[in-house]
Amino acid sequence: MTSEQLKNSILQFAVQGKLVPQNPHDEPASELLKKIKAEKEKLIKEKVIKKDKPSPPITEEEKPFELPESWEWVRLGEIISLNSGQDLTPNQYTDFNNSGIPYITGASNIKDGQIIINRWTNTPKSIAIKGDILLTCKGTIGKIAILEEPISHIARQIMSIKYLIIPVKYLITVLETQIESYKQKANSFIPGIDRDTVLNTLFPLPPLVEQQLIVEKVEELLPLVEQYGTAESELKKLNTKFPEQLKKSVLQYAVQGKLIPQNLNDEPASILLERIKAEKKQLIKEKLIKQDKPLPVIKEDEIPFEIPDSWVWVRLGEISSLITKGSSPSWQGVNYIEDYTAGILFITSENVGTEQLLLERKKYLEPTFNKLQSRSILQKHDILTNIVGGSIGRTAEFDLELTDCNINQAVALIRLINHDLVPYLLKYMNSATAYKIMMNNQVDTARANISLTNISDFLIPLPPLSEQKLIVEKVEEVLSYCDKLK
Repeated sequence: MTSEQLKNSILQFAVQGKLVPQNPHDEPASELLKKIKAEKEKLIKEKVIKKDKPSPPITEEEKPFELPESWEWVRLGEIISLNSGQDLTPNQYTDFNNSGIPYITGASNIKDGQIIINRWTNTPKSIAIKGDILLTCKGTIGKIAILEEPISHIARQIMSIKYLIIPVKYLITVLETQIESYKQKANSFIPGIDRDTVLNTLFPLPPLVEQQLIVEKVEELLPLVEQYGTAESELKKLNTKFPEQLKKSVLQYAVQGKLIPQNLNDEPASILLERIKAEKKQLIKEKLIKQDKPLPVIKEDEIPFEIPDSWVWVRLGEISSLITKGSSPSWQGVNYIEDYTAGILFITSENVGTEQLLLERKKYLEPTFNKLQSRSILQKHDILTNIVGGSIGRTAEFDLELTDCNINQAVALIRLINHDLVPYLLKYMNSATAYKIMMNNQVDTARANISLTNISDFLIPLPPLSEQKLIVEKVEEVLSYCDKLK
């Protein structure tokens, strides 16, 4: 049960006579009703309030529930005086508090039961006085507040209710149980309820003493409901955030070598790294890839955490055959085209998600772009990472069979020497540590971005190849459980 449902249940119990016990010695509501009618006749005679048309009789079919014997069903119009508001023209009010009385225009003037005054008038026509209940009846229906100003003008979006004898807070309690009904009865393009809807509202009238007891009990319970609502809200936030926080923790444990036990029989990552270096050296010798400039030596103060003995810290450039980025079509004088059969798929930062491509929105370019930007033509198993703007750090694998796709300047292409490293590297590049390193290495320009040099220098905690596979399997297993928590 939500806090709102709990509050509604309490209010419903209150108006059904189920919240406090009845006292047979209390003066019955029938006597109270006589006093209210006498008071109303007196005020009509004194021209303090206007006389309404007679209320229709209450039929048995209308009564929504049974009342205690000492209570009475009445029409709201029998125990109140209702005043409808009137709009003023712009020349009849001001936004400056220099003269006149407050002009209350609608729901925007009522917030959390308090009235906000931001207009005034010297030509009031429809008057509400201190103590009247204000009810919004058009547009946003059902906002309620008690007027504290001595006198105010109300617009047509508001009705004022002058109550007689009964406690104002009990009247508001009943009104709050009717708000949903009022909203359902509202019609037209701009929702609204008319006077008859309010005046003919069925009102459960208890003895006066019991009304006061009901008000006291409601006021005692509603702060507890509010506390419940706060706890409910916090729990909802926790339930929303917890799976994502757990995912981050799992990834972090994984890339620190804490998610699965190390196997002493595994070939250490240092040997794997030597093989990769040897293969890269051979590719350079065969002129299949270019020689990169020397990478900086890894310093102790760069290392963000300790890793197992069988692991090794490397720079991304050491295990990559290519690190580059794309270009802007406008820089190359190339146009976007609608016909995908005649163009090449163009990957931008919005297409690079966390570990996967997001291809709901695709863009295509004239094929001449690939002739001008051949270095950034994608191959299967390339790693793409966003290096510009708010999505910096999102990293995915290019896993399509297409051989003519290209990227823009906001996406970096990372081509590994050994494709077997891709699954683990995807996990690491999307971890909290990797994101922090990227954020710490942004280039200080008008728009956040990461240079290709910083990408090449990027630190990787490299496990043995067999352990990488186990890490990826365990992470995916645990993350599937996290998804079920949502």
